[in-house]
Amino acid sequence: MIEDTDSAVVGDTVERPVICFLSRKAPARYKDLDAEILGRHFKVLRVDYSYTLQSLLQFRGAVKRCDVIVSWFANPWLGFLLSLVPKRVRIVVIAGGYDVADCPALDYGARRRPFLGMLTRRLLKRANLVLSVSKFNEAEMLTWVQPAQTRLVYNAVDFPAFSLVPNRSRQQKVVTVGAIESFISKRKGHFVFIDVARQLPEIEFVLIGKPMDDTIEHLKEQAPSNVRFTGYVTRQEMIQEMLSASVYLQMSAHEAFGVSVAEAVACGCYPIVSVDTALPEVIGTCGRALPVNPIGDVVDAVSNALSQASHTLVDPVRIRQKFGVAQREQQLVAAIKELINENG
Repeated sequence: MIEDTDSAVVGDTVERPVICFLSRKAPARYKDLDAEILGRHFKVLRVDYSYTLQSLLQFRGAVKRCDVIVSWFANPWLGFLLSLVPKRVRIVVIAGGYDVADCPALDYGARRRPFLGMLTRRLLKRANLVLSVSKFNEAEMLTWVQPAQTRLVYNAVDFPAFSLVPNRSRQQKVVTVGAIESFISKRKGHFVFIDVARQLPEIEFVLIGKPMDDTIEHLKEQAPSNVRFTGYVTRQEMIQEMLSASVYLQMSAHEAFGVSVAEAVACGCYPIVSVDTALPEVIGTCGRALPVNPIGDVVDAVSNALSQASHTLVDPVRIRQKFGVAQREQQLVAAIKELINENG
């Protein structure tokens, strides 16, 4: 689908640069946020592609009209079609996860697939600017390819609009968020979550996420009685779970950013996350980052956070300021305007 999201006001006679906003056809709030941000400053042609002739023709039409392509992820589809992109068109790639990941434990990352890796690397080398969503994300990429220009612009989190009540009463409850699916659950640490819950039987553990395959059955088979699975919930229902919880636990094997962690801290949860991911960047000095193993250390961290009411130490204001939409808008728009001005 190609969608013109130009949001110019009536009477605006200034010709604005045209952006082709390219992303895989799959719903994701972070992509919608960026499209909305860019639409406030540029004329945006949004192309949500799939591997079809129709998408190819739509992309070709958009390229003829645009000044800049902004691609969410270094996707091999664009890497394959680079011959259709004129030299005058600038390319901005937002590297955000699998595209530049290198996680041998999960055999995760485009570079671990020869053909996909070749196309992805080709795009990263052709790009005029690559934006990373975390320092961890950028460091992974630079071990593989050296783009012409890189810049760190943290993801935006569309934080819920509410005011936290000081000293709000919270339950002895631990939550985590993530779609429940074979690979995603391994990457997000859902089985670790179950293991920790088993050793703290008096504490409620809540896994918030939509089941995508039969992995939910495997998790339920292993889960003790103090684990609750919510299934699909609305965003407002997720927020209510976070507002009543004391601890947010996410021991991911790989994470390029961590939107749910940021949302949990904004809701006042004390975060406990895995090292060697981007999650320590997200939580900053508020929370605890440690290895997944030994599992006993994770259990102790959760137990101590609950007994010491560590959620009272959380600073939701800091995370809202650092990862808010306004912050990303300022940095993302400035980066693209500088690129356009560099090339006349």
